Amino acid sequence: MDKNKYETLGHAPEVATLAEEADSFSHEDAGPAGIASPSTAPPRPLKPKARKVGSVQKIWGKELGQKWTPVSDYFLENFHRLANGSVSPSDAMFIVMLMRFKWDDRNPYPALTTVAKSMNRSVRYVRQTCARLEKAGLLQREKSSKGGRNRYNLQPLFDALEAQKAQEAA
Repeated sequence: MDKNKYETLGHAPEVATLAEEADSFSHEDAGPAGIASPSTAPPRPLKPKARKVGSVQKIWGKELGQKWTPVSDYFLENFHRLANGSVSPSDAMFIVMLMRFKWDDRNPYPALTTVAKSMNRSVRYVRQTCARLEKAGLLQREKSSKGGRNRYNLQPLFDALEAQKAQEAA
């Protein structure tokens, strides 16, 4: 991508350079599991790029593969070991539903009514699931100061999974 295009759009030259580097990144630069290694990782793109039609549609088909949620295989295989075995398959599905709304490094903020509908459960059930995961130390609910939707910090979950994996390696 030409730097001048970004500069023409009103971006500063350093932003144009970052955008150009992000445009040049491909998944072939990535290491295992599609994660870029520090040496090949470009700066974060300014806007999320559209996902290429490819492997997901090859697996799920053209229609089903259009929308998908990235979920760690390690999580899927080991969620039941978290919090001394207290995480149920329903709790894991709640986490997957939250991941549907985690598009970048910001905390997701879906309405619990949306999550409940997707899980075919009551809002009360979903609130209880959320409270259970908070009590287990795997989720932090950040209440909105303006009466809007809560944000759900999943970093405690990610930290617990990383610690569990590190313990296995030791």
